[in-house]
Amino acid sequence: MVRLRLYGSLWLLTAALLGCGGGNGATGGASGVNAGAGSGVGTLNPTSKIGLRLSGTISVPPFAAVDTDLNDGNQANRRANDDPNNAQPLTSPVLLVGTVNQPGTGPTGASQASGDVDDWFSIDLLAGQTIELESSAEIGSADIDLYVLTKDGAQIGFVNTPDTRSKCVQISRSGTYHIDVHAFMGASVYNLRVADPGGAGQCNTVTAALNFNPQELLAVPKAERINNRTTTLSASGRSANTTHVLPANMLAAGIQLVSGAGSGPMLLRLPSQKNALAQGLSRLAQTPRSTAQLAAISNTPAAVMALKYAKYIQTSGAYLGVHPNWRMDTQALAGTFPPNDPSYSLQRWHYDQINLAAALNRLGSLAIVSPRTPLVAVIDDGVMLDHPDLYPQLISAGRTFFTNLSPGDGNIANGDNPAQRSDNPIFHGTHVAGLIAASTFDGRFGAGIAPMAQILPLRVFQPGHGANTLDIVNAMLYAAGLDNNSGTLPPRRADIINLSLGSDVNCPAAYQNAIDRVRTAGVMVVAAAGNSSRLDLGRRVAVSAPANCRGVIAVGALDIDKKLAAYSNTGSALSLVAPGGGADPALGLAAGGDAIYSTIGSFNANGARVANFGALEGTSMAAPHVSGTLALMRYINPQLSPAQIDMFLTTGRLSDDLGATGRDNDFGMGLINARKAIEVALETTTSIPAPTLIPITAQPSSLDLGSFRTSAQLELRANVPIGSTLATETVASVVSASPAVQISPTQVDATGQGTYTLSVDRSLLSPGTHDLRITVNLKPTRTLSLSLSVTRIEERNTALTTSYGPLYVVLIDPDRNDVVATVQATVLDGRYTWSYNGYTRNRVSIIAGADLDNDDYICQRGEPCSTVLNTNTAEAQALTLNSALSRTTVDLQVTPTANVLLQSHTNLPLIGVRRQVPGTHDRAMPHTTAALTPNPVRSPWTP
Repeated sequence: MVRLRLYGSLWLLTAALLGCGGGNGATGGASGVNAGAGSGVGTLNPTSKIGLRLSGTISVPPFAAVDTDLNDGNQANRRANDDPNNAQPLTSPVLLVGTVNQPGTGPTGASQASGDVDDWFSIDLLAGQTIELESSAEIGSADIDLYVLTKDGAQIGFVNTPDTRSKCVQISRSGTYHIDVHAFMGASVYNLRVADPGGAGQCNTVTAALNFNPQELLAVPKAERINNRTTTLSASGRSANTTHVLPANMLAAGIQLVSGAGSGPMLLRLPSQKNALAQGLSRLAQTPRSTAQLAAISNTPAAVMALKYAKYIQTSGAYLGVHPNWRMDTQALAGTFPPNDPSYSLQRWHYDQINLAAALNRLGSLAIVSPRTPLVAVIDDGVMLDHPDLYPQLISAGRTFFTNLSPGDGNIANGDNPAQRSDNPIFHGTHVAGLIAASTFDGRFGAGIAPMAQILPLRVFQPGHGANTLDIVNAMLYAAGLDNNSGTLPPRRADIINLSLGSDVNCPAAYQNAIDRVRTAGVMVVAAAGNSSRLDLGRRVAVSAPANCRGVIAVGALDIDKKLAAYSNTGSALSLVAPGGGADPALGLAAGGDAIYSTIGSFNANGARVANFGALEGTSMAAPHVSGTLALMRYINPQLSPAQIDMFLTTGRLSDDLGATGRDNDFGMGLINARKAIEVALETTTSIPAPTLIPITAQPSSLDLGSFRTSAQLELRANVPIGSTLATETVASVVSASPAVQISPTQVDATGQGTYTLSVDRSLLSPGTHDLRITVNLKPTRTLSLSLSVTRIEERNTALTTSYGPLYVVLIDPDRNDVVATVQATVLDGRYTWSYNGYTRNRVSIIAGADLDNDDYICQRGEPCSTVLNTNTAEAQALTLNSALSRTTVDLQVTPTANVLLQSHTNLPLIGVRRQVPGTHDRAMPHTTAALTPNPVRSPWTP
C-alpha cells in the first residue's frame, strides 16, 4: 500500500484501484509499488493484443455533495435548483462541487445556452458555522457571488465583490438558511463548504438582521455624471444647478430617481412587483430570459434582488458606489438605570483606565490659550439640549437629518432628542456627548474628557428606529462644512465626528466617499467597532460599518479589568480600544460598577423630561473616550491633521499595548492613553514637524485561511489625503520564513504599494493549525509583522456514502504520452466502480476525476481529482504491468484541485487532462494516440 499526498489539497477522499492479472507478484513503477501475492484473474501478453483487465473503485467522503444541475450532460437525476422554492437540501458538514453560468457563457453543455445563473440550497445551520465559496475561474473571466439568508428572510449575509475567488459568510443565529451561489458574470466551477462550528478560518462577513428597505438603493455618482462638472455653494449653502439623469437601461429596468440634487448620494427606488423586479434585473443583465426563468427569478427574496440590482448598476461605470440605504443602529448595550446620585466616582474606573486625570493635570499645569475651542460633532439620536451638564457646551442647537417619504423631508434646525416616555429611550447621544465634553468642575452630575470642547448635536435616529445611510452621510458632510441636503452649513467646521452607530456590513461607497471628503477638509472620524461578537461563545465578528471604512478610527471596548468586552467586534479594521463596560451580551448591563456613566435624560412622575446621570455599555461608549482624547490634542494644536493622527496611531504613540506585541485584531494598537496623547500634541507645537512620510498599512493586518482556502489577497497602501504632497513609505519586500507560503505581487506600483497574493501549500505542513508569519519590510526603516493562520486537516479514509456526480477514469501510457482510454465510472448508492478490458501497454498512469463544466478536461481547478502519486516526488506514478501481475490495491487521495500542477515523469501537466467524450453509452473508450494536453493558458471556457 502506498501513502500519497496532493499539493494544495482542500479535502481528502480515498479510492481503491484494482489491476488484475496472474502470477506471483511484480514491482510497479519507479517508486517500487509492490503488488500483493494472490491468484490472478488474467494475464498480460503484449504480443497477443488480448490485454489486461483493469478495474477499481473510487470513494468519496460522507460530506461530499454535488450540485444537481451541472453543465455535464452525463449527470444522472438532474434537477434544477434555480430558486428558493426549488432549493437543493444539504446537511452539514458538506463539501459540494458545482457549476453556474450566465446564458451563452462557458463550455457547451446542459446549461450553456439557457444559463444556470443561480444555485439555491437549503440547510440547517448553527451559530458560529461558516459558509465558504471558492470559484475556480480567474478574476475577470467570471464573477461568482454568495448570498446567505434565513428562510424567513430576517437575517442576511452576502459577499458580492468581484476582486476575490474566495468568499465566506459566518452564521450568527441558528436556523434554516437559504444559500444562493450566483453567476453575476461568466461561468465557473465552484466549491461550497460548510464546516462544523469552529472548523473554518476567520470570516469578516456575518449574517445580521435585515436592516434596509429592499426597494431603496443609494448611488454615489461620479463627477462626470453631474451636469455641471464643478459644483459650488449658493448663498444659502445649497448646490446650484446640479442634477442627475439616470441611464436609459436603468429607466427601462423600472428604476426611479427619488432624489438627485447636489453632490451627495442619489436615492433610487426599485419596482415593487416581483415580476417587474425580475424583468428589470434581466434588462440590467442584458440577458433575455424565458418565461420559466423569469418566474424563478421572481421567487428571489426582495433583499437579494436589491443587492443584485445594486451590483449591476455599480458595474455600469457611472457611479462610485451603489448599495442599500442601510439603517444604522446605536452601538450601546442598554440596561437598567443606576440610582440617581451622580458622582465622578462612578466614572473614575473608566477615566483612570485612559489615564485622564494625569492628562488633565498636565494640561492644567500649562499656560495654554488655544486659538480655537475643539468642536466634536455627535451624530446620534440627538442630545438633550437642556441638560445642565451639556447646554453650556453646545455650539448650537444642531440639526436633525431625517428622511420620511423623500430625502431630507424630516430635516429641521434642531438636534434635540424628542423621545417620550412611551418610547423607552436610553438617551444614547446624550450619554455620548457627556463623555466627550460634559461641563466639569461645576458640582453637577459628572465630568467630561475634554471639558473645554464644544458639541455639535446632529440627530439621525427617530425614537425606536434605525438611521439611514443617506441621513448619516448628509450629517457628516454638514459637520465638515460641505455641501449637504439641508442647504445649510454649521457655525464652523467640526474637528472630530463621533459615530457611535453601525451595521455589520462592508463599508458602503456612500460612507467611503463622505469620509474621504471630510478627512480632506481636516476632520477626524471616530466610530464604534460594533457589538455583534460573542467572545464568550467563541464567535468573533468583524468591525462594522462605518468603522471599517478607510480613514476611520475604529474603537473596540474593554471591561473594568482591561479585558476585551465579550460583545466587542474585532478584526483587521480595528484601530484601538477604550473603556466600554463589561456587559454580558446575552443579559445586557453588567451588575455592579462595570459600566460607563454619563449624562442621560429620564422622566418624572408627571411624564416630564428631566436631566439625569446613568450607565450604558458598548463600543458606543468606547468611541467617545477616543473622540474626547483627540479633542484634547486639537485643543493643544488645532493644526493637527488626520494624516498626523494616523501616523501617531499606527506607531503606537497614543496607546498602551495590549494582547500580542504590536498591533493585533483584538485590541488594535492597544488602549488609548490620554496622557500620552497630550505629550504627543505638545511635541507637535515645538520640535516635531508634520510627518514627512505617510505610513503604509496592511489590509487585512492578519489572515486566516482555515482548512479550505489556498490563497488570499494582501493590500499594502498608504492612506494619502486628497491633495497631499507628502511622500509615502515604500515596500522593500514581503516575505515569509515558511516554505509553505508563496508571495507574489498581483498589482503594485513603483513604491511597492498595491495587492499581493499569498498562496499556501498544505502538503508541506503537518496536520493542525499553523501561524505562518508574513514580514513586510518598509523603507526607510519600519517593519510590519502579519499573522497568516492555516489549518491542515488530518487525512481520513472513509467509506463512500455520497456522490460527486459523473467521474471519469483516464488511462494513460506514460511511455507514449497518450490517452489510451477514458471510462465513466458507475455509481450506485454512493459507490463508484469502473473497469476496462484489453489494456495492452506495458505501463499505465491512472487519473480519475470530474468534468463538472463539460469542457472535456477533468481535474481542473475545483474539480474532484485523484491520481497515483510517487511518494517521494509527488509526481504521477506509473505502474508497470507484466504477465506476473497479480491483484494490486493502491490508496488514492481525491480532492477538488487547487492551483497546483501535478507533473508526470515526462513533465506533462496532469491537471487539466483532456478526456475523450464517448459517442455512445459504452463505458470503455477505443484506443487513441491523442497526446496528453497540458493545462491550457487560455480562458477556461475556450473549447
